[in-house]
Amino acid sequence: MKYLIISAIALSTSIAPIQAANFVVSSAFDIFTPSTRGDATSTYVGWDTFDDGGAGNEIINDSTPDLGSSVGAFVTLNAEDHLSGSGNFYSGGGSVNERIAFDTAGIVGGGFTSVIAQGITLFGPLGSDVGFSEIHGVAPEVIQLTNGAGKGQLWAKWDLPGNETSYEFTMTGGGNVSLDKLTIDTSWSASRFSPDSASAIPEPSSALLSLVGLSLFLGNRRRTR
Repeated sequence: MKYLIISAIALSTSIAPIQAANFVVSSAFDIFTPSTRGDATSTYVGWDTFDDGGAGNEIINDSTPDLGSSVGAFVTLNAEDHLSGSGNFYSGGGSVNERIAFDTAGIVGGGFTSVIAQGITLFGPLGSDVGFSEIHGVAPEVIQLTNGAGKGQLWAKWDLPGNETSYEFTMTGGGNVSLDKLTIDTSWSASRFSPDSASAIPEPSSALLSLVGLSLFLGNRRRTR
């Protein structure tokens, strides 16, 4: 029995822990790289020029992504011209109403699929808040604010049970929304969702929490004497 227990302990310590990434948006300078990007059951697609190749500014219908190697489409749904002269996305005096579609990887039907959408401006804030639709009834976790470089940055993550060959969501908002880049990462696993997460500001470290707890404890002791 002793040898069995020792073997079990050795096996448990030899299993590498899941390396989750917590992205802090307020101190970022660019879009994050998810820890799953490049895995066999992940996809990556994005745009840094929102143009399908036509001449001049026109309604965006771009199924030729510039980033990553996956399939995707970015389509303006309200017939407004959201293409800036530099090829960036800009809703101007209108409103944001865009459909973003993308492929996934992994085994269709089962498992756990995570979708992470990120956007960033060329300079300055986003202009106004952006909303993201549910995907098959699942609402995303959304963070959007000005990052460490003074740029508007957004993060949205959906954790979806099962897996399909492709998904889509809509992005809505007001006028003057600008995006220099938009990326979509998906990851599939048979056992868990992507462990990556995001926070608006740095979370306090365990050491700091311990110091706060100690100071509260000592303060209470002084008051009770």
